[in-house]
Amino acid sequence: MKVQITTNNRDLKFKRVCAEAETQMRRLKIPGAAIGILYQGREYYAGLGVTSVENPLPVTADTLFQIASVSKTFLAQTVTRMVEARKLSLDTPIRKYLPEFRMRDASVTRDVTMRHLLTHTGGWVGDYFNDFGGGADALEKMVFSMRTLPQASPLGEIWSYNNAGFYLAARILEKLTGKPFEQVIKEQVFDPLGMRRTFYSHSEVMTHNFAAGHRIIKNKTVVARPYGQGRSTSPAGGIITTTRDLLRFARFHIGDGTFLGKRIVSSRGMAMRHSPSIETTAGKRMGLSWFTFPAGNSLTLWHGGSINGQKTDFRVIPEKKFGLAIFTNSDYGGEVCSKIAGAALKEFLGIQSPPDRPIVLPKSECEEYFGHYDVPLSSCEVTSDAKGVLVKITDKGGFPTPASPPLNQPPPARVAFYAKDKIMGIKSPYLPLRGEFLRDAEGKIKWLMIMHRAHRRVHGRGDSKVRTIR
Repeated sequence: MKVQITTNNRDLKFKRVCAEAETQMRRLKIPGAAIGILYQGREYYAGLGVTSVENPLPVTADTLFQIASVSKTFLAQTVTRMVEARKLSLDTPIRKYLPEFRMRDASVTRDVTMRHLLTHTGGWVGDYFNDFGGGADALEKMVFSMRTLPQASPLGEIWSYNNAGFYLAARILEKLTGKPFEQVIKEQVFDPLGMRRTFYSHSEVMTHNFAAGHRIIKNKTVVARPYGQGRSTSPAGGIITTTRDLLRFARFHIGDGTFLGKRIVSSRGMAMRHSPSIETTAGKRMGLSWFTFPAGNSLTLWHGGSINGQKTDFRVIPEKKFGLAIFTNSDYGGEVCSKIAGAALKEFLGIQSPPDRPIVLPKSECEEYFGHYDVPLSSCEVTSDAKGVLVKITDKGGFPTPASPPLNQPPPARVAFYAKDKIMGIKSPYLPLRGEFLRDAEGKIKWLMIMHRAHRRVHGRGDSKVRTIR
């Protein structure tokens, strides 16, 4: 498969990044990708491949992609501005702003704050998706329906990715402003940064060049349907944008809170957004919606996105004046994003992170980890065969509505330990995969943190079975 490349720049460093992208796209059958790099004030763009296998148009720097969970960083930016305007506090219980709010656990209803929402520490089942239509009351209905969600862990006890917390955060913005949350974010972020090709509305997207998502089914690349998600889940992942526009957001986060000479957020507010506070997994910490980790000796801000056939990798290294946006339109795009990011960091910053090295554990030690781990939308079975350790991830469905069946099941992931309680993918398409087993106070394995979700251990070798979270 020949991958056509359109680019604004023939810089040799950037050409090598694009060559790596082309190689990985051919290997993993990725139809299209877009790359944007901001470095020391200069911007580099490339579009590779096509928007859709059914209606193939060239991908360019102006092709719209769904950035999924990267959208959360925009909502958090809006919250920061509201905090600085003294319209809300990160640490005040949210019932002050949303008196009708209820959760299944009364103590959570009483105590949960905006900080819990933006740092994924609410503790309830976070992968809840539903469609309440496109009306003005969609988010209100979504938040009302959340009162049935089980509490998987006590408020603030552990970090586990929580989409549903962002629906609640957006509803608070609506209550405070009297406006739809999309309009609030447009006024607070898109417009001040000049992001004119950034949308939530599918009706606006359809008049532009946009990428369709793809899945690999029986070794064949097919268009993933449905496109996008309903309005009620958009706060967690509904933004559709271009590499050009996303680099404007990167340029802002490289700075001190000003953009083109206009003050948007104070330098204190920027530090509040970027400062790591919560331990997550695989060496990352959490600021206000940003994942953070070191790249060389510099702090990296990172967020990824994944939605029905599209993957995004977005990172900013303020100290190096470096921003990187990578979009792909395939479920296998995560590995491609990882390879492109590695090439970009090497070429532009000379950063090559030492790879995690597999270690060999005796079978008797491995057996402690074997068992079944569960969350409502997926489960993981950790087992072994003659070649080593396997993680079988089962998709239970539940997107875009609770009644939606799984679209297809991923193949088993071959993994290896690279440290005590830590596993890594060792074969495509799971090479970027990292997992961590979390223990209770007595040293017993309680959770498997994988795909940023804390899967509760249901049973293991020698355990009596316990009831699955429902």
